Amino acid sequence: MNQRTKKTARFPTTLLGAVSELALVAFSVAAVFSFSRLFGDASYFRPIATAVVTAHVLAAVVRWAWGGVLISMIVSIVGLVVSAAILFPPFDDGPLLDAEVLRGFRTDLSGAMDQFQSVSSPAAVTPEFLLLIGIVMWVVAFLSDWAAFRLRAPAEALIPGAAVFIFGSLFAAEQHRFITSIAILLTGLSVVLLHRLTEAGSTGTWLGQNASHRGQVAMLRTGAGLVGITVLAAVIAAPIMPGYDEEAVWDVNDFDEEPDPRVVISPLVDIRARLVDQTDSEVFTVQSPVRDYWRITSLDIFDGRIWRSRGAFDQTSGPLDTNLPDGTQFESVTQTFDIQSLARIWLPAAYEPAELLAVPEGIGLEYEPDSGTLIVDRDNSTSDGLEYTLLSAVPQRDLATIQQAGDSLPPEIAERYLDLPPDFSERVSNQAEEIVTSAGAQTPYEKAIALQSFFRDPSLFAYDLEVASGHSADRLEDFLFEVRVGYCEQFSGAFAAMARSIGLPSRVAVGFTPGEYDPVIDAYRVTGKHAHAWPEVWIEDVGWLRFEPTPGRGAPGDEAYTGVPEAQASSLPGNVPTTAAPVEQGVTEDTRELASGAETPTTTTIAAPQGDRAESGVIGGEPGVSNRVLLAWIGGLLVLLSLALLPLVWGMLRARRAEQRAGSSVPRQVGLAWGEARSSLRLLGFPVGDADTPAELVERVEGSNEAAASELRPVADMVVQATFAEEAVDRKSATQARIASQKLAARARSEVGLWKWWGLHANPINVWRDKEGVWGSLKPGG
Repeated sequence: MNQRTKKTARFPTTLLGAVSELALVAFSVAAVFSFSRLFGDASYFRPIATAVVTAHVLAAVVRWAWGGVLISMIVSIVGLVVSAAILFPPFDDGPLLDAEVLRGFRTDLSGAMDQFQSVSSPAAVTPEFLLLIGIVMWVVAFLSDWAAFRLRAPAEALIPGAAVFIFGSLFAAEQHRFITSIAILLTGLSVVLLHRLTEAGSTGTWLGQNASHRGQVAMLRTGAGLVGITVLAAVIAAPIMPGYDEEAVWDVNDFDEEPDPRVVISPLVDIRARLVDQTDSEVFTVQSPVRDYWRITSLDIFDGRIWRSRGAFDQTSGPLDTNLPDGTQFESVTQTFDIQSLARIWLPAAYEPAELLAVPEGIGLEYEPDSGTLIVDRDNSTSDGLEYTLLSAVPQRDLATIQQAGDSLPPEIAERYLDLPPDFSERVSNQAEEIVTSAGAQTPYEKAIALQSFFRDPSLFAYDLEVASGHSADRLEDFLFEVRVGYCEQFSGAFAAMARSIGLPSRVAVGFTPGEYDPVIDAYRVTGKHAHAWPEVWIEDVGWLRFEPTPGRGAPGDEAYTGVPEAQASSLPGNVPTTAAPVEQGVTEDTRELASGAETPTTTTIAAPQGDRAESGVIGGEPGVSNRVLLAWIGGLLVLLSLALLPLVWGMLRARRAEQRAGSSVPRQVGLAWGEARSSLRLLGFPVGDADTPAELVERVEGSNEAAASELRPVADMVVQATFAEEAVDRKSATQARIASQKLAARARSEVGLWKWWGLHANPINVWRDKEGVWGSLKPGG
């Protein structure tokens, strides 16, 4: 006498059934549309909406073909992977789906989480965000279809999409707030109404039991009216409500004490564009007594695809912190830069900057000492038009000191500058080991020189701009073992990654070569073709030492230890100044530290990537958990917890509905008790078959669990009486049977343990298979 709930919805045989399925798809698409509040443009919509519709179609096809939940899950996972490869490919070329693509997905997801922690809405649409949102919405579509058409719970089917809408609203911009809310409200109410109309004959009405006799026409009229009134009230009444245009009483952004992040383009991307264009347009001029690499920043994070950095920038003026080891000999070099078209926030300088001498009034600067990077503050979008003078402490390298340096590493250096992704290519690591072993290199300096010589070997590598950008693990392998042609981005990135793999702390520096000296203005003219990147290696007692693996390039003053003469793009013989300003031989101690008593600086962070994945080397804020990020994680966990508890909640609701349907019918009351008792026996480990009689089950249980048998027996006796002598069973007897079944359920819960009990009841497969189950004992008052 097990009562069975409604069967899984199969292929719709009526127009109303088909429309009800389309309504759920429309609701999911409305949830996708709500992401317009998070992004700066609508380019995200087509691929995400396509993924959502595909997920619904696959779930429906499996369901129409009488496939079970497990089959539907497998088909959905396969469909998700294939759809992601088509809609959100991690690479612009190559095979549709292979191990490389799967690794690309993993890297993109990691990048999306990095971006989420620092990017404010409205954000740029990035491939990483598209992949993450596509996966989330695919899961939402699957869960919605499962709840609506397998569990026949239309209201519960709205929970995943509504959760995504609410969670996204915590971080959304003000744009499209009204229209997205209306879209969610209208499609959500339509889903519930159409599903109730489809099942009006078996599940009651949308508006209550008293309207069931009116039929579908009356229900449609009333339900559509209620939907219309609700939406109309939202459209008309909401905007005129007090406080509609006021700031939020509780704003999630108020929890962030840090200023909003700044979004900038990757310096590697900037260099690539300038190099490939080979532009002769002047970027800046610099008056300096010495030629040097004009460095703008360094990149210290290699995520398997791109070099980037995260650094906290403090407001600064006057003396700057430096990182030169004690005892380092250096020249004090004064430079005056006139920026024309850098079109970025950086300020070039000879490494490493020691003191700001002259900056236009009203221009604020910020500095990050670990990377030696100067930028304009957030009141300025670029450094173009800025003329400034600064003092740099340019190290004077002594070959003997470098050769004798040890290999000890401070923990902070090792942790930050030896880090490689877990899936870093073993083939690349082995190649690096082979290079240093073949060269007989023992010291850090010897190993770095061995790597540099490897890349500068003309029989192995060549300089060429006509290559793909980036240096992912697989592209790094291609560059090292197949293509062996590239420009500074490939050479510097490959050098630094290989150096880390053999224990040399490394990073990629970005800037410009010296440029061409113009005696008329007594300054170096630096153009786009002088953009450059080079690796830096940290060596004990020496500090950061630059090397030059790129063929055809050489840094001024480094030949003594690199063996590479100065060279740059379009170098001209004799193109050096005929006179030089006097060079100071020291820098005061004040240049090493901020002036005492200076006002505590505020921190500026530069946000994570916003452009194409090959351009995602954008520097960003120092890793940490702000209040806003913490709140986001808590919100995400709550959403996941809600989805995980959905089966449990639905089981409880279904048990209550089953009891309501039983009403005052004594046989149905007894049937509910017997169904719950049978489920309890399954939890206790007793096999229960559809052909087993009540007496057989009692006899089977008595042999090993007398206490459970004593609680099962009155329920079994009542089932027999209700079946063969219904008139002998009264309401009191039915109540006693329900009480006995609930005692048996409590025993089952006690014997299997609380965690297993809750786990079984939160399992969607158990909810689906066990129609009444033991959820009846969980509902309020049970």
